[in-house]
Amino acid sequence: MIIRNLSFLTSVCLGTALLVGCATTNRPTTRAEGPDLSPIVGQAVTPAGHLVLACVRQALAANTYDMVGDDGDSRLIRFTCSGGEAEALFSALADRSANIGSEWQAGAVTYRSTERAARNLYGVDLCWRDAITYGDERATYACHFNLNLGGFIRD
Repeated sequence: MIIRNLSFLTSVCLGTALLVGCATTNRPTTRAEGPDLSPIVGQAVTPAGHLVLACVRQALAANTYDMVGDDGDSRLIRFTCSGGEAEALFSALADRSANIGSEWQAGAVTYRSTERAARNLYGVDLCWRDAITYGDERATYACHFNLNLGGFIRD
């Protein structure tokens, strides 16, 4: 009787485990299914986004942009702005940079980036305040913002 009850209990436990396991298994996406190519819904640009756009507009007008690449397929168009646009961005980054630890100094130059640098400054969007040349009262400001277009712009 004990063996029969034990056998029944084992069967119930095993059956439940299999049922739960099958119901909760995450099956990987197969190649046949492919990526989700549904359009991504956009949102209104934030005030910080408008500051970045003003920087890019200035860079386009002043022809202060170039291309940077890493050793792989990644290629960026880097826009550089200065003056009032850069100063506004530098100021706007103050709280975020303090919160995420993305502000640093090199001599009299203070840098603030939109995200923390992982390995180096490749692809990092940042602004800086340079007080070396003219002192604090006449510090200069500049920013770099990157547009990642991958291997498309490599050649």
